[in-house]
Amino acid sequence: MFVALCMPSLAQNLQQNFQNPPQEARPRVWWHWMNGGMVCVMAEVFVNGQNMGVVWKAPFKLDITSALKPGKNDLKVIVTNLWVNRLIGDAQPGVEKKIIYTSLQFYQADAPLQPSGMMGPVKLIGK
Repeated sequence: MFVALCMPSLAQNLQQNFQNPPQEARPRVWWHWMNGGMVCVMAEVFVNGQNMGVVWKAPFKLDITSALKPGKNDLKVIVTNLWVNRLIGDAQPGVEKKIIYTSLQFYQADAPLQPSGMMGPVKLIGK
């Protein structure tokens, strides 16, 4: 199982490896957010260096069968988050170097952060 994280920046790389998928996840193997989990805004998934696609809406599921190999498999997920949270972060007191510059200040430091990043567990499942 891949543990979900919530990222503070615009894009974050998550990397993990796994052994052969469980027998119950064959013959087709899907990488899937479980229990109502989701991605805000999008995630690009790589297995063993192969781009498996981008998820940005339900059901947040990708077929990764073609990239699997016997033994250890490498998983990399690039999660792209909401721009608004970065703007709120840049507005925080004490920030010396902003990451994003805009012509207007759209958000104040006390604005609520929006749900963003990977939320909920991810699991390899069969079809």
